[in-house]
Amino acid sequence: MEYTDPKLNAWVGIDPGATGACALLNENDHYDILDWEDEFVLSETISEWKEIYNIKIVVVEAQHSMPKQGVSSTFKFGINYGLIRGVLAAQKVHTELVSPQVWQRTMLHNDDGPDTKSRSLVSARRHFPNLQLKKSQHGRSDAILIALYSKRRFP
Repeated sequence: MEYTDPKLNAWVGIDPGATGACALLNENDHYDILDWEDEFVLSETISEWKEIYNIKIVVVEAQHSMPKQGVSSTFKFGINYGLIRGVLAAQKVHTELVSPQVWQRTMLHNDDGPDTKSRSLVSARRHFPNLQLKKSQHGRSDAILIALYSKRRFP
């Protein structure tokens, strides 16, 4: 009888925004982050991660249209959000939608900053000191914090 090592558990967080990203965090707190490109890259990445890890859950930041948001940008955003949800359904991974207010209340409660984007960067740098983030990469900080939130919330 041949023994094979079990896969490490991992949690995935997705920020579907315009500067969105997808992050995987494994049980040893090693991470991988992918900037949003398109649904094909996301599908390929999720498939690769499934080969390596036991993905416990994928948490996606729940989205809705905002007042005073342009019709064109709302439409484009809605298409991306739908593509992300479609890819996850096709990959057959357990998915939860969590509002920004819920995960931010847990992950950003002690961090300074004038807005949630700044606070997200501060929190991500605090939790992951080796993670290099520019101010423009708040999608990456949100994604890794959503992955950490999911690891804590769905062990």
